[in-house]
Amino acid sequence: LDMDQDGLVEYNDFYDTLSQFGLTKTINLSKVWATVDKNSIGIVGVEHLREILEAKDEDIKQGGHRDDAKLPAFPKTLLVALVAHNNMKPSMMNFVNKNLEFFKRAELVTTGSTGRSLESLGLTVKSLVASGPLGGDQEIGGMIARGEVAAVFFFTDPLSAHPHEPDIQALNRICCVHDTMFANNPSTAQALIYSLEYSAFGFSRLTGHNPVYQKQDSKIVLDYKKQQQKVINKVSRASSSSESTGRRRKSSVIHAPPSRATVTKK
Repeated sequence: LDMDQDGLVEYNDFYDTLSQFGLTKTINLSKVWATVDKNSIGIVGVEHLREILEAKDEDIKQGGHRDDAKLPAFPKTLLVALVAHNNMKPSMMNFVNKNLEFFKRAELVTTGSTGRSLESLGLTVKSLVASGPLGGDQEIGGMIARGEVAAVFFFTDPLSAHPHEPDIQALNRICCVHDTMFANNPSTAQALIYSLEYSAFGFSRLTGHNPVYQKQDSKIVLDYKKQQQKVINKVSRASSSSESTGRRRKSSVIHAPPSRATVTKK
C-alpha cells in the first residue's frame, strides 16, 4: 500500500490496491477508510494502519466478533469444502465451532457424514455429496475441476488405513493441479481461514474476484496443455503424411493387362 515508501498510505493507493482484487464490488472501501482516517485528511501513517489492524486482530482472538448478528453477510461466494475422516471429526467440529461466524456466512460443500455432523452446529450445507468411501471425495474433485470451489479444509487421519486411499490422493492432487487453497490439519486450517476472511488475496478468491487466479488455468495446467498440443500436432502431421504416402503408392502401381484366354481345340 505504501507506494512511495515514505511511511504514508494515501486513499488512492489504498483504493487502487484493493480494486485489483475486485474488492470495490464487495466492500464499501470509503467506510473502511473512514474508520482508519479519523481526521479525513486522505493520508494515514503505515505504523498507525498496522496498529489498527493488529488491534482488530487481537479483538478477534479474544472473541470480540462472536456476535453473528453484527456480522454482515458475505457476497455470493464460491464453495468452501469441509471434509474429515472419522477420527478427525472431533478436531474438525472444534475448529468449525471456533470459527462459526465464518462458516455460517460461507457456501459449504461437505461429504455425507461430515455434513450430518455439522448440522448440530446449526450450519446449512449448500451441497451435500456422498460419503468419502462412496465417491464423495471424487465429487468434490469434479467441482474443483469446474472452478466451483475456493478452498478445501480436509482433516485427514494419517494414522489409519482408508479403503478409498486413491480417492484421498486424487483430491489432494486435483487441488494442486488447479492451485486450489487447501488445508489438511488444524494449524493450516486456521491459517487458511484467516486468509480467506481477512486478507485481500484470500477474500477475493473466496468471492471469485481475484484477477490473477479466477477463471485462469494454473501454470502447471498451462504447461500441460502446451505439451498436449505438441502431441496432437505431431500425431496430426504423422497421420497426414501417412495418408499422402498411401495415395502416392496407389497411383504408382502398374496393373498388368489381363491374360488372353487359351482356346483349346477339340
